Amino acid sequence: MPKSPPTSSPSFAALLMRLSLKYPTRKAFARAVGVNPTRLSRAINGDPVMFNVLHCLRLARVTGEPPGVVLRAAGKHEIADLLDELYATQHEVARLLDACAPEIRAAALGLLRGASGRAAYAGKRHPSEPENHQRRVRTTY
Repeated sequence: MPKSPPTSSPSFAALLMRLSLKYPTRKAFARAVGVNPTRLSRAINGDPVMFNVLHCLRLARVTGEPPGVVLRAAGKHEIADLLDELYATQHEVARLLDACAPEIRAAALGLLRGASGRAAYAGKRHPSEPENHQRRVRTTY
């Protein structure tokens, strides 16, 4: 049985239309996303044109739309689910930080930055340690 040609989903066409309003012209929108203006117009009009994953991610980047929203609207649910799974922890941390008062957010980010800076030097001399610093090595397990 032959495959039917891919079609732009109504939700993807609507998403493109909504996002295109952020730009002075559709040509400017297409240029920002990195696609041919004809391809963009055909997708907005629901013609059998699909954006590939790279175009969807560029669309998300230039418009600030969450990548999962763009990918799902484009019918790429499996890829969106995988990205959500891979970045779930980062999204949760960002969501929690956004809910904090500014001074708490600043303090938490400072702690995270300090901890991540130290983690990068695990097993090596941290720049704050003196050159002749003797580190204890655990010899029994």
